[in-house]
Amino acid sequence: MVSHEIHAPASPRRVSATAKAERGAALDRCAAALETGALTPQELDRLLSRALGRPRPAGRPAPSAVVSTLGAIVVFGGVAIAYGTVFLDMPHALRLTTPFAFPLVALGAFAVLWRRPAAPWLQETAAYVVYASLGGACVATGGEGGWLGDDRIAAPYVIACAVLGIAVAAGVFAGARIPRMFAVGLGIAVPALGLGIAHLMGVSSAGTMAWVVLAEAGAAAAAAVVLHRRGRPEWRYAAYWAVLGAWAASVAGAVSGGPEQLSAWHVVLIAAVVAALVVATTRGVAMLVWIAALAGLQWLQMICVVVGSATNSAFAVILAGLGLVGLGIAVKRATERARPVT
Repeated sequence: MVSHEIHAPASPRRVSATAKAERGAALDRCAAALETGALTPQELDRLLSRALGRPRPAGRPAPSAVVSTLGAIVVFGGVAIAYGTVFLDMPHALRLTTPFAFPLVALGAFAVLWRRPAAPWLQETAAYVVYASLGGACVATGGEGGWLGDDRIAAPYVIACAVLGIAVAAGVFAGARIPRMFAVGLGIAVPALGLGIAHLMGVSSAGTMAWVVLAEAGAAAAAAVVLHRRGRPEWRYAAYWAVLGAWAASVAGAVSGGPEQLSAWHVVLIAAVVAALVVATTRGVAMLVWIAALAGLQWLQMICVVVGSATNSAFAVILAGLGLVGLGIAVKRATERARPVT
């Protein structure tokens, strides 16, 4: 005789209550992670999109679109090269004005892509072409007019170009609300503005300019802290520029003071690298890890130059390495404590 066991289905009310409790606990964990910064709104959106089986709004571009965009950029660059071959044969007035035709054309392409509207990555690429061509135009015109080599005119000209760059970055951001695109534009124009103002105030030596760049990096770091406390994801871009600024300032300062001498700039650079690694690992910012890693390689190169000419500095390098090992262990433990519960 075959016995049939009949299992009574679970009560719908019990299943509903259990699911509601689990959902409530998951929402509480997400809310806590958002408040502490362990989870950003973008990461939450990616998790939800993956769970619902929906493609991300800004998905990967199609290979054909990438090839077409690359081809358009190559054509634009080819026209610029052809223009450069006949640049010296032009009248002086045209050499002063025609370089700005390239950023105007790039701006026109950006406007067309914005009106279509095209994919965000395509608009962002067009904005970067605008920035690059605008920078090239400012350098070409400044060199042709002799303004970059004249101490009386160089600072006002750099300030004017920086203000123009800020205006262009604000304009393209008003069309396409892409924070990264805006951060790149400001990250190029604002440091140039600071250097121009410093030069106008009488700062001209490379060593002093390095301190100006370091001050700008400190301002970017302060902006990153403020944005992070307000829960704004844009704090990452300010952190990127803070590390890049400290990196540039350290290299410029070390070179101006003698690359073979161990100086405070070596300490500044390794401190920036360590701080960036701590922030990157505790907040899960992969790009910051790469920037810090490249800056760390630069620091090793600078240290090798010092050690090559002064063997007594090797002991300091060994101590620094041991300190980094200990810091790595501390960062690992801090990361494990800060890891959200899943």
